[in-house]
Parts: sequence; structure tokens; C-alpha cells
Amino acid sequence: MNKQALQIKELQALALKDIGLKLVHTREQREFSVEDLAVKTHIPARLLRSLENSDLSQLPEPVYIQSFIRQYANSLGLNGVQLASEFPVEPVVRSPRKIWLKRPKLQLRPVHLYGAYALLIVGAVQGLSVVLNQSARQFPTLPNAPRVTPQNLPIEANQVAVGPNQPAVAQAQVKVSASSKPVRVDLTLTDSSWVKFVVDGKNAYEGTMEAGEKRVLTADQKVTVIAGNAGGVIATFNGGQAKPLGAPGSVQEVSFPPEAGGMADAAASWVARHN
Repeated sequence: MNKQALQIKELQALALKDIGLKLVHTREQREFSVEDLAVKTHIPARLLRSLENSDLSQLPEPVYIQSFIRQYANSLGLNGVQLASEFPVEPVVRSPRKIWLKRPKLQLRPVHLYGAYALLIVGAVQGLSVVLNQSARQFPTLPNAPRVTPQNLPIEANQVAVGPNQPAVAQAQVKVSASSKPVRVDLTLTDSSWVKFVVDGKNAYEGTMEAGEKRVLTADQKVTVIAGNAGGVIATFNGGQAKPLGAPGSVQEVSFPPEAGGMADAAASWVARHN
């Protein structure tokens, strides 16, 4: 781990300690238990205790920690967005200073402009003359073609007539799929859960959905679903078999189409170690 990574870890630990004290103080003032808030936020109680105790070793990636802080604070009546912003996720990189050099301005005089206009007009006239001469040579006047009288020709034996109930090939109808997107994910919630949707690398939705709600996500390349209560989110990928994203109460990140390894397996193994 490099020096910069160690610095961000220390900053995260200090920030989470202050945030945890605020959460504990507010929760005790409002006479809530950790279990009460676990039911209210749909976040496992062990994760809420880890937030209060500022135990980073028992918590997932920083982006999930920031989301848990926001939900926990909102459930206590605090400003969740402001409190979550106090927890750093990535190190601050200072952009290099820009040095501006003053360059002498190019000054155009009227004489220069008049000369440029004259050259432009002469060039346009010559170009138009060349185009007109080429068009006159390429398209000579053609004599009128003789008029042909249509005749009724007999149908040969090897030719098949098209009946009224047999549409021609040119009239065949081509079925077009309802969606031109190659990736489609249908989601149905059987229990309330915090969810986040990322479509082709862009955040499409983040919030809490209730049981019975449905959502259809389409993408050109990839759809990523992050759920705080994976057992309550049922997913169907491209019309396949409907499956839950994970165990009830677990945090899962699943990508469609599935990737070999990646964040989904990392999140699953993390939950398995701490359940």
C-alpha cells in the first residue's frame, strides 16, 4: 500500500470516528435502539454498530460506507447528504497550475483584408466556371427514346404466379424487437431495500424501493445493480430465469451480463466472511 493510500485510510478512520459519535449521540437522544434503525433503514444491525464504533475492518468499500452513513443519518432526522460528505472516498488530487503566456496579437490592416477578399472572389468565379464546363460535357443532349408498346407475354411453365393469399417477398413483414438495447434487466422487489442502478457507467437511480415495485433497465453494454437487502430484489436478465440478487439482509453488487470475478464476487465473499 503506497503512502497516498495510507493517508486516505487514516483520514477515513478519523472522519468515521467523529461521524460515529454524532450518530450514537443522536440515536440515544431519540431513544432508538440499533435494531430499530436496522428495520427502518434495511441495513444489517452489525453494519450500523460498525459505523458507530468506526470499525473500518468490518465495513465494505468506502462508497457503500458513505451510502450507509447517509441513510442512517436521514433516519435520525439529520442531514444525511452533508454528514456523508464528511467521509472521504477518494484522495484529493491537486491539478497542476496553468501558466498563461502573453503572446503578441496579430493585427490585420484594411489593405490585407481587401487583398484577401479579391483573391477569394477570383477563386470562386474560376471554380464556378470549371464546374459549369464539366457539367456541360458530362451531360450531352440525348435523343428521345422510341416509345415501346407493352405486350401481354405468356407465362412459362417454370414460372409460379403469386396468388392473392401469398404475399411477395418484398411485402414480407420483418419483426422488430421492442427494444434495440441488447441488455435488459427486469427487477421486482419482494421486500423493501436500498438500491442503486448504474447503466453503461452512469448512475440511473439511487434510493429505497418498497415491496411490489418493479423497474426495467436497458443498456447497450452493462447494467449494475447494488442492493442493501439483496434477498428482496428479484432480477430477470434478458427474459431468463428470475433469481434474487443474494441472501436477505446482505449487500450485493451484481452486473448484467455477469462478469468473471469482479466486484460481484468480491462483495459476495465479503458478506460470506462477516455473516
